[in-house]
Amino acid sequence: MRGNSKMVKAAKKLTAESLPYWKTSDTPPDAWLDKTFVEVERAGGKNRKTGFLFSDGTEAYMFSFTIGSDEYKVIWPVIKSSRGNSTAARIQATTMLHHDIKAKCMTARVLGIRKAFSSYLVLEDGITIGDLADPELRNQIKLKLPQLLFGDAHNG
Repeated sequence: MRGNSKMVKAAKKLTAESLPYWKTSDTPPDAWLDKTFVEVERAGGKNRKTGFLFSDGTEAYMFSFTIGSDEYKVIWPVIKSSRGNSTAARIQATTMLHHDIKAKCMTARVLGIRKAFSSYLVLEDGITIGDLADPELRNQIKLKLPQLLFGDAHNG
């Protein structure tokens, strides 16, 4: 889950039971993702892509879409349950993702799509603007900056 090291560290400190939407729904994750895309479609979104990611014991849902020529992507972590209830934790994660996107769709009606979804905007290199808020990732980008600017060109 490139670019999300802080998210992973923060997720390991939390428990699902301490967050909103714990066991408030039996609606399966796929149904929450479908509901989320309905909200995105109302805002003009298309080309929905979803995925379930698992890396080093951390789970997350990926949700992406396009509006106009812009691509947006969010990786939403599944916070572990202290009781081992992974099904409820996955439902909770997709419920939170749904409400986050739904709120951004409402904000977009007032402030515009790019402002509302700015942290999820995918840049040319595949990272999101939100990823740039991670100092660790920013440092990795700075180390690659000369190569990105000048490629493999040599003077001479």
